[in-house]
Amino acid sequence: MALEPKIFEVGGYRYSCIPHSGRKSLELNRIVTGLWVKLMGNVRARSGEDDEQTERIGKFVDALAITFLEMPTDEYENLLGMTFANTVAIGSDKEPDVKLSSVDIVGDHFAEHKTDTHLVMLQIWEANKLSPFE
Repeated sequence: MALEPKIFEVGGYRYSCIPHSGRKSLELNRIVTGLWVKLMGNVRARSGEDDEQTERIGKFVDALAITFLEMPTDEYENLLGMTFANTVAIGSDKEPDVKLSSVDIVGDHFAEHKTDTHLVMLQIWEANKLSPFE
């Protein structure tokens, strides 16, 4: 079954993500769902009831970054690799498309806008319809 690519934009860059299928889909869902449970604990620890939406999103991304920081490096790199494996940064007239097929390529792509890395990951997880995003 061919899955349709999802196109989205973050930080002025466009991305195309083909959702995972089969075993990779199940494994990514398992990892992200476990991560999500921990992440929500970090979000709750940092959020107040009177926050505005933008501030809540900022705290959410901060909590995500802290959760990633607590992961062993090899687990984080595995998560990055799995997440970005089917994603392409869509180029412009002056820049070619970039297949984000390795952690090094992901690092190079986000070198000038690292804060967007986690926002793109969330978009990819949503495109993959992982359990926390259903």
